[in-house]
Amino acid sequence: MTKQTLAVRPLNGDDAARLSAFFRALSPDALSLFTPHSISPEALERICRETVDMTHTARLAAVSDDRIVGYGILDELYRPVPILSLGILDAYAGCGIGKMLLNAMLDWARSRDYVLACAAVPPRNVRAHRLLQHDGFYQVGNAMNGDMLFMYNLVPQSAESLTCWEPVAISYTARSGKPYMLRSLREDDGAKLDAFFHSMSPASIAFFTPHRLDRASLDTLCRDTQHDPMDDRFVAVWTVDGEERVIGYVFLRLLDEVVTSVGIGVADEAQGEGIGRVMLTFLKSRARTHGKHVLRLITHSTNYKAQKLYKTCGFEQYGTATNGELLMFCPL
Repeated sequence: MTKQTLAVRPLNGDDAARLSAFFRALSPDALSLFTPHSISPEALERICRETVDMTHTARLAAVSDDRIVGYGILDELYRPVPILSLGILDAYAGCGIGKMLLNAMLDWARSRDYVLACAAVPPRNVRAHRLLQHDGFYQVGNAMNGDMLFMYNLVPQSAESLTCWEPVAISYTARSGKPYMLRSLREDDGAKLDAFFHSMSPASIAFFTPHRLDRASLDTLCRDTQHDPMDDRFVAVWTVDGEERVIGYVFLRLLDEVVTSVGIGVADEAQGEGIGRVMLTFLKSRARTHGKHVLRLITHSTNYKAQKLYKTCGFEQYGTATNGELLMFCPL
């Protein structure tokens, strides 16, 4: 096959017979790896008829001599990260169709201002793994159905050096009426941050251990935080007996990457005061200031209270990270 005989185009309303022939031509093994939806004649007729409405799903076909030889789908377009899948006829494997179709799907997503795309692939689909990794996808964990979850950055990572930002200090009132402040982490906060982690119950520490917690490491973290343009760290504090006490700790990490990671913890004594929601809302605004479009968060699978908060703040679950914890994304 030559490139001149192949075109990648959107699926259209007249493609039902071609799409049916495509699925009939797939080997049983290929069909077991790629059956993205019902393939009954009625379902294919409906899919081709409704494919012009790309609110939820975009469908592309690789066509050679009026025959569909590759079929690609970008699904869940209403979520912060669309999910792509593709299938190629066995007889055309190795002809470069997969790469052409994949690149066309990525270009389509990029043209709609998505910054990430993901692919969920069965573990035994080694050919798909190789294609994705060769084109810049990287594994981040597993999808909810056990498939391997790969991510792709649709926009280049920032090559510009980030500048240090001016310190932040914002006053709030907790649900109980107690005043507190959300402010930038300071160089001399090592002792306060150490007391924060020591005040947390073993269960809370199990859910939130974002880095080394020994005093020397915390002192170093606080000392370096004002000079590290890649991380943006803040604490929530209220005053007890005339002394500031850290009751919340939140940060943005990897600001030089396309997707910034979020970390958040609230002291046991301050839970239920609405402080976690305030910190997450602040971080979303802060990330927009940094020019970010999507936030990433990893949380323990049994941390149900936190998951409820994250979901009400706009985070959506995509699967599990490589460490087994839940992987969530939030659009900005």
